[in-house]
Amino acid sequence: MATIDVPEIAQLVNLEQFPIHDPQAPHTQALYQVWSAEFQRTGACNLRGFLTEQGVSLLASEANALQRVAYRRTWTVNFLFQDTPEASLPANHPARRFWTMTSSHLAGDQFDEKSLLRELYEWDAITELVARIQGKANLFRFADEFQAINVIGLGEGQRTVCHHDDNECTVTLLLQAPESGGEFIYGENTRTQAGELDLNAIHGVMDSDPAIVKTLPRTAGTLTLFRGGCSMHGVTPVVGKRQRLSAVFTYDADPHRIGPAETNIAVYGPRVKNILEQRAANR
Repeated sequence: MATIDVPEIAQLVNLEQFPIHDPQAPHTQALYQVWSAEFQRTGACNLRGFLTEQGVSLLASEANALQRVAYRRTWTVNFLFQDTPEASLPANHPARRFWTMTSSHLAGDQFDEKSLLRELYEWDAITELVARIQGKANLFRFADEFQAINVIGLGEGQRTVCHHDDNECTVTLLLQAPESGGEFIYGENTRTQAGELDLNAIHGVMDSDPAIVKTLPRTAGTLTLFRGGCSMHGVTPVVGKRQRLSAVFTYDADPHRIGPAETNIAVYGPRVKNILEQRAANR
């Protein structure tokens, strides 16, 4: 029997339950089919217990240590991340409803080559897992140095505005759960892949209509794939002093695509603005 070359970072993954280090094994192939079917059926795949206890501890410690250099922002926006609605919208349009949120953000370039989170993201088995669940023949780690990996922190009373993502599928890894609250909520199929909005369903998500809003149960160490471009989603307010820390792994079908500079500056702050301005000046 051939020996499987498993990198050291794999020790942070519960390989007994998620044997992604051996993708050609019949048992792993069967699991891929189960996870992919769940994703296609519900728009989400929630792999609870993906990390070992050691993995949760080490990755949470790393993210907590970097919080001192995280960019903290407070902003008031609607579900389209606009600070001002279009004047032509009717008075009852959901884009006329606004929320103020505060969060901390770590960008991909703040996780150096010694980072465990970077090692995990760059392990090919993780990329293959994400591609298999989505049913994609080819998927690549995002070329954008800031957006490829990021960690979002939410403190006491903080939440995220319910919204849709720009990318088809969002991949998150909960590193640290709050004492309570901070639940991941969503409404299925509130936007088509062509961008058409179901305004009634969107209002339902905003009003916490139990007939529309669903919750994905997540504990620290849960890996979640979610069709965020089509389903409106967000995080409820965090309760307690322990910060909610969630890593986001980004992938794309184009191995060379990067995000807009404006987005990177808005999300990651003046540090990134200075980097991009210095590069432009040196060209």
